[in-house]
Amino acid sequence: MEIAYRAARMEDLDEAYALVRAAIDDMDRRGIHQWNEFYPDRAQLFEDIDRGHLRVGTCTGRIALIYALNHDCDEGYAACAWAQPERPWLALHRLCVHPEHQGKGIGGQALAHIFREAYAAGARSLRLDAFSQNPAALRLYAQAGFSRTGQVDGIMGRFYIMEKLLEESE
Repeated sequence: MEIAYRAARMEDLDEAYALVRAAIDDMDRRGIHQWNEFYPDRAQLFEDIDRGHLRVGTCTGRIALIYALNHDCDEGYAACAWAQPERPWLALHRLCVHPEHQGKGIGGQALAHIFREAYAAGARSLRLDAFSQNPAALRLYAQAGFSRTGQVDGIMGRFYIMEKLLEESE
């Protein structure tokens, strides 16, 4: 499936938020209570767009996925065993594929794109936290080469903190 990636614009806010809501409903049906009405909410997506952090992947003119790249991280990241802590890094947040497009390899395609984007922006590692009760996300990140560096416990449960060292060839 051909995905076109670009920075999100304010006119994408409604569609991006509808994608998140569809994903939350789908995860809830599967017993994965990772996100809720408070996170990620419309205000979070607005802030991501306003700060230039939110990206969209479009397919046939519609948003198929979203993600944010920045240096924001939970305080639990400080205690992690990073492979090379001195390397420049970016954090991946809110990677979300619309339920209509899940199971088609789009997540893996998106990660390959994100690796190239982050590397081009000067990052040499990519960090994220993944909900411990989301087996599809954990599988995706493991297959993409992420390693666990720590964990944090939050209101919604345990999140594994992960890292992938980036190489130019990705």
